[in-house]
Amino acid sequence: MKSAVPCLLPLALVGILIGFVPVQAAWRVRVPGSSTAGPLAVDSGGDVFAAVGFPQPHHGIGVAIVNLAAEDGVQRWRRRLRGAGLERSDFVYALQATATGDVVAGGSIENEGYATFFLTRLSGRDGRPQWRRIIHGLQRRSEESVSALALDAVGDIIAAGGLEGGTTNPYRATEDFAVVKLAHDTGVERWRFTFDGSADDFDYATGIAVDAAGDVIAAGVSNVTDSTNSLGYRRVVTVIKLTSADGHLLWHQDIDAAVNTYSVAVDGNGDALIAVDTAEPNGNDFGVFKLAGTNGHILWSARESGSDGHWQEAFQVTALPSGDVAAVGFTTDARDAPSLTTVVLDNATGAERWRRLLQGNDGYGVGRALAVSPQGDVLVGGQLRNRGTCYDIAVAKLAASTGDVLTLHRMDGRSTASQCDRPECDAPRSCGPPRAGIDRDDLTALAIDHRGRAVVAGALSDGPRGQQHGVVATFPAKP
Repeated sequence: MKSAVPCLLPLALVGILIGFVPVQAAWRVRVPGSSTAGPLAVDSGGDVFAAVGFPQPHHGIGVAIVNLAAEDGVQRWRRRLRGAGLERSDFVYALQATATGDVVAGGSIENEGYATFFLTRLSGRDGRPQWRRIIHGLQRRSEESVSALALDAVGDIIAAGGLEGGTTNPYRATEDFAVVKLAHDTGVERWRFTFDGSADDFDYATGIAVDAAGDVIAAGVSNVTDSTNSLGYRRVVTVIKLTSADGHLLWHQDIDAAVNTYSVAVDGNGDALIAVDTAEPNGNDFGVFKLAGTNGHILWSARESGSDGHWQEAFQVTALPSGDVAAVGFTTDARDAPSLTTVVLDNATGAERWRRLLQGNDGYGVGRALAVSPQGDVLVGGQLRNRGTCYDIAVAKLAASTGDVLTLHRMDGRSTASQCDRPECDAPRSCGPPRAGIDRDDLTALAIDHRGRAVVAGALSDGPRGQQHGVVATFPAKP
């Protein structure tokens, strides 16, 4: 299959090495008690919902949803999510704001020692649960989880992730690729679809989108049998399309040339856009695939490579108002230095229109998230490394037609830690001072509010050891 689709060869790099002057956020909130923030969602009035993680006794992790006012980030309410039992390992991986101002959260809440496929709808007014659901697979042996959410035209919730399947092979994982649709008002399950790859091993959905007809396109990973592989199987990216009414399978496509994906989008023609890292003879490349919405056939593939033999990946993809395709992630040069990489591709052919590479002035950048401004410009968020401040949160607005940098914002914590990284070493003394902290600020989520402002969530490092605190902030719509 890999040779049957067109491949976009690397073109001339367009890069910027950044020396930052910090830009004051419109507002910035360190959520009390939290160690990280994200994902996030923004309602029609600009109020922000964010999931926040916080430490629990015995190395546990708890999770809550907070609602922050659009004007100043003041916390309006906070709702903790938890299951039964003493142990806590709770996560929210996806949030969606509803048309009525509520929020739907999906993730994995530990319940009596098991990680569960968990969903809840909370009132936007006060955070009270409207309903709460734990969806179970065929058995309870390892982990179940929601990884992505989408809403259809009437507000029903489609959740993608993994549910326990029926395999009894003791040497294989039991999780299956799963999509579940729930009623928006009650949370009652309308239908579910599960898929077990031919290798009867670990399969999992990571991204989901709904087309104009209400049908569902989900993407993830699965394992297929492969007698040429010493393991007897190989990993592929799996894309499926389901009917909105009953979850009936319309088509299924395995992308043999890719090994991971986190994002799927639908363009104006109803075709599917998939951000991946591709399997190359040496390393992996940043990749985007376009699949026909009618039958799942691969229409084109585009690969971006800074240097062969390195790990490179696209994390998020979207269709632009112009019809072109934008994707963000990172590529790596021959010195093993990654750059925050944004590309815009021609929707008809996958040909590159422009590429923008961003690094901090200490030679490092990684892109994590992507959004589109009301003017159609591309906003990208991620992490850049700079001399003196180490890893910083960064948000850039790029002109949709050229990739020119229109604005570039940086957010740095108050850490005075002595190291950017914790180097691996054989002798303890070669790792620097004992218990020295690291300064690592990181972005986890990016959205656009009703004013066109960038809204970000992540973690900032503070203090002499770089203790992390969850942060949510907005940046001005204009310079």
